[in-house]
Amino acid sequence: MEIYKLENDEESPETIAIISNEHADRQQNQQLADTESKRGLNPNAAPFHPNTHSSCSGASDDSYIRRRLDASKEADANSSRLIYSDGMDFQQIKDVTTLMIRNIPNRLTFMDLVNFMDFYCRGNVSNSAAYDFLYLVMDFRTSLNKGYAFVNFTTSKAANVFRGSLTDLKWFGWKSKKICEISVAKVQGLDALERHFKQSVMQSYRDDFMPIAFTPPRNGYNANEVQYRVLVSRSQNWHLQKRRL
Repeated sequence: MEIYKLENDEESPETIAIISNEHADRQQNQQLADTESKRGLNPNAAPFHPNTHSSCSGASDDSYIRRRLDASKEADANSSRLIYSDGMDFQQIKDVTTLMIRNIPNRLTFMDLVNFMDFYCRGNVSNSAAYDFLYLVMDFRTSLNKGYAFVNFTTSKAANVFRGSLTDLKWFGWKSKKICEISVAKVQGLDALERHFKQSVMQSYRDDFMPIAFTPPRNGYNANEVQYRVLVSRSQNWHLQKRRL
């Protein structure tokens, strides 16, 4: 399996402000017991085309974002099987580590989400938060995300604190009225996620549109050490598609 290296983008001021303010409010209000790319690749790696400009710039407008994106069959088929019913919660399943992040602004990119998660982990030193899987589900036609993502933490404790900290978060930096929701994913743990995606084939040349595993897990401090793996295969004609930066 090919392993690539990704250089981390620095967070935008908007991203930092969102997480700092929201996380501070969460810690105070909920009194949690445990307080918690630039484009860069290995020269031999397959193309990786993250958006090198943060989408937090304010250029987005809710009216511009398409409310109903055309479904990408490959992405929908895989992501739909990762989701539990709305009634499922942390008390009903043991050792939850894999979460679904809902109501994400559609213009947020994979690198925006990586930066978001890295900054969150750095703010939770006592909890040693780290994640080894991230998948922002994309519409391949519009290159906008579909409003939800999946993340796997290395411990259930980190996942539980993340759920408490991010539930009802407001995405101010993206000028969106969406309110973040956190749900339990049906497929739990990195090993199960790898098995889930092993036979999947997606028609996209972009790694940032794919489910990604990180080695070692990202903790907000080790971006220069982390390598990534794409967990799905591409269709044979993926290289014929027009490339977009």
